[in-house]
Amino acid sequence: MAVKDFNPDCGDPAYTVGIVDLLLQCVELSYRPEAGGIRLREDIHNAHGYHFFVQFALVLSSMPQNQGIESIHLEHQDDEDSSPNSAQAFDVVQENDFRGKENPSSEHLSPTLSRLLDVLVSLAQTGSAEDKDFKYSHTKASGHSRSRTPSIDRLGDEIWELGNNKVKDLEAIQMLQDLFLKADSRDLQAEVLNRMFKIFSSHLENYMLCQKLRTVPLFILNMAGFPYSLQEIILKILEYAVTVVNCIPEQELLSLCCLLQQPITSELKLTILSFFVKLLSFDQQYKRVLREVGVLEVLLDDLGHHKFLLGPDQHGGHDGPLERKSLKKNLDNKDVIIASPKLMESNSEKFRIFEVDSTVTVAWDCMVSLLKKAEANQASFRSSNGVTIILPFLVSNIHRPGVLRTLSCLITEDTMQVY
Repeated sequence: MAVKDFNPDCGDPAYTVGIVDLLLQCVELSYRPEAGGIRLREDIHNAHGYHFFVQFALVLSSMPQNQGIESIHLEHQDDEDSSPNSAQAFDVVQENDFRGKENPSSEHLSPTLSRLLDVLVSLAQTGSAEDKDFKYSHTKASGHSRSRTPSIDRLGDEIWELGNNKVKDLEAIQMLQDLFLKADSRDLQAEVLNRMFKIFSSHLENYMLCQKLRTVPLFILNMAGFPYSLQEIILKILEYAVTVVNCIPEQELLSLCCLLQQPITSELKLTILSFFVKLLSFDQQYKRVLREVGVLEVLLDDLGHHKFLLGPDQHGGHDGPLERKSLKKNLDNKDVIIASPKLMESNSEKFRIFEVDSTVTVAWDCMVSLLKKAEANQASFRSSNGVTIILPFLVSNIHRPGVLRTLSCLITEDTMQVY
């Protein structure tokens, strides 16, 4: 009731967060063998407790900050790989890319709210010991204190901590996801992403477990409304999934492909295309994956509706048959997670990829990378009349290098002697 009925005008945030912290400790204790099968987490679920935690966090984020409160901020990478123009191969993502750093120029996030986020993360990672990594779980009293124990018990504590990082409650992850999407504060959103990255990186299975919620694909579909700093973090999480977890995030890539077809800024299109180029240089199997999610079709469709071919009278914001087919096919085949209004609009004004100088070069880079040493992609390109589409662009100074590179790739690798 203290959380549900919290009043920002007269309530004490620190006291209320302390109650939530105490509740976490009770949940942890309920999983000890001597608890006799009591499971407080189910009571929290049945009482819609996680919903109230989200509302409480949103209220805290909207409260004015007290004077002298220290801030928690996100450190952004300063190297060239973090810029939207980067199209280099992936580096293994390090967790310290997301560690906190004080930054007086940004909004403040109170220690009280930060502590609440920590508690929510701990709830997601608290549960029963189901595998061998948890066989010493009875030696640890809680996640907040450590008593003096014999060396064998300390060893048991360490083993418990190693296993305890695995996600055990997807509803708690869903709670963090809802908090991110509902928050008005960019600092709060950044801190939620920070916590989620730490969850993913604390155990190799966590990202795969959370894929059931389609969390990252949902964030990607909403990226157009985020500042570049948050877009960068989301893509860094995706890099982590590719380079460290070593999974093929098809839903996430499908979401990026769908987003690429929407009336988003040229800067975001550049970021997405650069990510695809980096992905293709990292692992050749993504030539197939990106073709299957529709990237090659999107690029060809964009060229086919270029004002250079259609002329000013025919150039408009309507989707062509190839784009509609590509989008509908992928939505049907990949069991897409959301029917966003932005995603399904068909008459919105387009910001064409190949019509903006800043994205032309990387778009052709992506096209060539998809086709190079990929017979299936080249066959798909030919069946979509790709050569007929790109040939007229030879007269354009800005497009000629890309067209020549594409034709060179097709001709030199033409094992079927089509050309």
